[in-house]
Amino acid sequence: MTEHLAALDLKPEDLDLVLLTHLDVDHVSGLKLVRNAKKIVTSEAELAAAEGGDIRYNKKFWEGTRLEAIHLKDGGIGPQGHSLDVFVDGTVRFVDLSGHSAGTTGVLVEKGGSFVLITADACYNRANWEDMKLPGITADRDKALAALAWVRGMSRDPRCAQILATHDAGVEPQVITL
Repeated sequence: MTEHLAALDLKPEDLDLVLLTHLDVDHVSGLKLVRNAKKIVTSEAELAAAEGGDIRYNKKFWEGTRLEAIHLKDGGIGPQGHSLDVFVDGTVRFVDLSGHSAGTTGVLVEKGGSFVLITADACYNRANWEDMKLPGITADRDKALAALAWVRGMSRDPRCAQILATHDAGVEPQVITL
């Protein structure tokens, strides 16, 4: 991870914000490498589940890291109707895609009439949302299905530049310009 930042001439402390979509081990195992970022956040629901002793989480990966909970607001976008406009300008939104975990969130980036959606583990790859196949682990089946349906709908929106599923082996490193 730090080599990717270095390639962009960045250091962890240069990062203003790190958005954690959820706290599963495979998504936070490198967190200590960027713990000097100015702010590291995850959803309130995800942090509460992790602090509640759910076996799927391992706090050692974020010990010593200032991890903040953010509140996703009612009446927002997404399948659960909860989201947060991170910069209050509509460009980056943290969207409730819970189902895989209690507080899984996706990231919707919009600019110039196009958008990119990062699905986290709401779906592992394109086949998941196209065929409505749940990810291997789900905390809430109904919410997970709602998240899949929402992602599928977003993928069919003509403004969609790309959907990025976290475990999709078919996604190549790239620069996406909106």
